[in-house]
This record gives sequence, structure tokens and C-alpha cells, in this order.
Amino acid sequence: MESCKLSPLYRSAAMYVTEQPDFLNAVISGEYEGTPEQLLDLVQKIESDLGRIRSQELRRGPRTMDIDILLFGNKKIENSELSIPHSLMRERAFVLKPLLDLDMDLHDPVSGIKFSEILSEIDVQEIWPQAIDNENE
Repeated sequence: MESCKLSPLYRSAAMYVTEQPDFLNAVISGEYEGTPEQLLDLVQKIESDLGRIRSQELRRGPRTMDIDILLFGNKKIENSELSIPHSLMRERAFVLKPLLDLDMDLHDPVSGIKFSEILSEIDVQEIWPQAIDNENE
């Protein structure tokens, strides 16, 4: 059994709706025994427990927490509730950089192209390593 892995934390400027604070980004990987739909229910409950109220948000605007399912093994799912691989991950350096920190050999299950190649072709997006402030814990 593979253990859980967590990427370094990165800070990035907001995309799409740019008039908002920077985002903090990280990727976690591990094993999950349920279905992708069950995992979606779980992460949306976590978001809700952390104060996210989707009905009161501007799409892609400021939010307390956003947990995306990027990959689920090599599964390909596309429906109104779930898109795996995540439909926008190929255009987001702030997703691909921490993902590749966990596994440089990952390939896009749709195209078969290495995510490192996809990252090298993305227009410049500034992302910065973000130190964790343990002072307030």
C-alpha cells in the first residue's frame, strides 16, 4: 500500500477572476477504496465543514477552500458532476507543479503526454513556494 504524499505548498495569483487574494495550492495523493463519486461527496463535505457555501460564491471567485479531484488512477470520467482528469488542470501551473513534485513521471490519461511536458508549454504563470507559518499554531 502506498502511503499518503503531500506536495510543498505554493502561492499563486488568482486566474480567471483576478481581483482577489492569492491562492495557496498543494496536491495530496494516496489510496482511496471508494468510488470517485464517493470521494467527491467527501471532499465537498470537507469544504462545507470549513465554511464554503457554494451557492453564495462567484464562480472561480474568492472561496474559503477548494478541493479538486485531479486524477483517480487512470480513470476517465466526464459528467455534469465530475470531470476526471480535472478538465482545467492542463492549463494550470499551480496544479501541475505540485502534482509533479509528487511524481515526475505522471502522464495525462487522456492524451498520454507527460504532465511535465504539458507544464513546460503553459504560458508563464507565477507560482511561489510558500513557507508555512507555525508561529500561530
